[in-house]
Amino acid sequence: MEPQARYTVVGAAVLLLAALAAGVAVWLLRSGNGPDVRLYTVYFARQSLAGVQENGEVLMKGLRVGTVRQFAFSNRHAGTVEMVLELDANAPVRASSRAVIDRNLITGAASVDLVTTDESSPRLLRVPAGEAHPVITEGESDVEQFRQTVTQLGQRADEALQRVSATLSAGNRAALADTLVAIGRAAQALEATTRQASGDLHRLADRYDQLGAQAGSRLDDASAVVQQVGGDVARLARRAEGVAENADIELRVTGEKVRSAADAFADTSRGLGNPRALLFGPPGGSLGPGEEMP
Repeated sequence: MEPQARYTVVGAAVLLLAALAAGVAVWLLRSGNGPDVRLYTVYFARQSLAGVQENGEVLMKGLRVGTVRQFAFSNRHAGTVEMVLELDANAPVRASSRAVIDRNLITGAASVDLVTTDESSPRLLRVPAGEAHPVITEGESDVEQFRQTVTQLGQRADEALQRVSATLSAGNRAALADTLVAIGRAAQALEATTRQASGDLHRLADRYDQLGAQAGSRLDDASAVVQQVGGDVARLARRAEGVAENADIELRVTGEKVRSAADAFADTSRGLGNPRALLFGPPGGSLGPGEEMP
């Protein structure tokens, strides 16, 4: 019995030492002598946490900066999942950082990805009232955006199908058939009108061609008449120049004759002014050398 008792004591001592070592390690971590970490809280309300596990990775720009410490349904914010993240104290978590779920679509494994939208924003260190840790705001993952887009497309497609179904009801089909028949008749009438208008246009074009030819011939005649009138005017101008020259010559000759007649009339007037001299000749005293009384 004594060997068994000793083995029991040794085993109990080993377990006690292991428990003490674990306690010391936890105490060192809690006291800050271990790795320097910070705790943050995230409230997920829109994203699914399928594939996320405790001690799962927390990434920033593809680098691991911490782990998921724990998560559960929140008692303070209804409809959300409260997750506590254990991050490296030097991780650049800022006020603009957002937490999104990054999920591998093939394996289904998920991790928490911290995305910072503004690198100039301050570090996230303030603890809100009523919280135990600083709170990182939930973001929106690409998968969630794609899911929402697909959902919206599905809703719009369903609405479009309902509208098509309503459009293709019996009454609407009959109205649509009548409309198509009316459109066909209108198209035929338009075609006939187009053909008639085309014939009218051809006839009008021929008429304009004839009028153009007639106008051309008349313009040629008018041009000939204008040329003839121009020749006549030129001839008249030449004749007028000849007449003017002859009139000028005759005027000069007539002037000379008028001056001669005026001189003769003057001489006659002087003779009539002294009748005695005209009848008996000039007086003796006025005779010049070699003149005699008659």
